[in-house]
Amino acid sequence: MSDLSSAQEALLGQVEQQLAVVDRCLLADDPDALDRAAAELRQLSVGFAQALGAQLSAASLSPALRSRIEAVGQRLDLQRESLARRSVRVDRALASLMGPAVSVTYSMPGRSSSFGVH
Repeated sequence: MSDLSSAQEALLGQVEQQLAVVDRCLLADDPDALDRAAAELRQLSVGFAQALGAQLSAASLSPALRSRIEAVGQRLDLQRESLARRSVRVDRALASLMGPAVSVTYSMPGRSSSFGVH
């Protein structure tokens, strides 16, 4: 039994190519393109996982193929970390522009000083 069928090999290649697209979108700082690229990566990853699924166990994979799959996982981890850092920067920038969110509280009826009742 070969490691992967040609269809599975093609799917893994597409996942690897889409990872490169996501990398470029992250570097380009283009949120719309990143959203589209990430959605496509999700679809391709699910398709590859389903194609590989029950057919192969980790023990039956060649070292080269196992290495490629591990590299995909590592790249996904790096992209996830990069997005988390970017999200923090955006949140901080928004907070500096807009200030802290106003806390909304409720008071007992008749206790509000804005109506002159004490």
